[in-house]
Amino acid sequence: MKKTLLLIGVLLGMGGAWLYQWMKPPSDDPYFFLNPKPNYIGDKTYSIEKDINLFKKGDTFDFIFWDTPQQKSKILYLFPAPSPSPHILLKIKNEDLKNGTNSIIDKLKKSKNPIINFELYKIKNDLTEELIERKTMINFDFYTIENGSLFFYITDQIKQYGQYRIHIDMLNDDNELNKNNLTYSIYIEQRFLK
Repeated sequence: MKKTLLLIGVLLGMGGAWLYQWMKPPSDDPYFFLNPKPNYIGDKTYSIEKDINLFKKGDTFDFIFWDTPQQKSKILYLFPAPSPSPHILLKIKNEDLKNGTNSIIDKLKKSKNPIINFELYKIKNDLTEELIERKTMINFDFYTIENGSLFFYITDQIKQYGQYRIHIDMLNDDNELNKNNLTYSIYIEQRFLK
């Protein structure tokens, strides 16, 4: 009788371990099936980047993405660290650094003509959209330089988890910043708030 119970216990244990391995997500991200989304897994950041034709007046850009809860890391394995927050940025990759970065930064910071009309919508459960933010951007605030790319701040108004839509209308056809050596993209990443 004891051997039978032991055998049943071993089989149930093996079956439970196998079931756990089978049901466990393939990564540490429990929302691996939602795409695209900015993500932060362990020490790695996975960002969203979509190319945009910034200086073709009349063009539009529409993009849908997810913001999902992130696993909270712990400081000294005891105290929970703050959750990362998504930031929407304009990324400019300068293939030819001969022109330098200061001229690009100055032109985008001191522009007098509207460059884009930016709209951020939250998609609700019933698939209706709620306008979160709308602004006409005349100039961009410089954010950072990383790996030869310039980043300019657009917004960080994503406060709830869920699905979002970005809509951008291009309002400017500035030839000075519409050069072959510059590529523009909308860049969404997770950053820890300080």
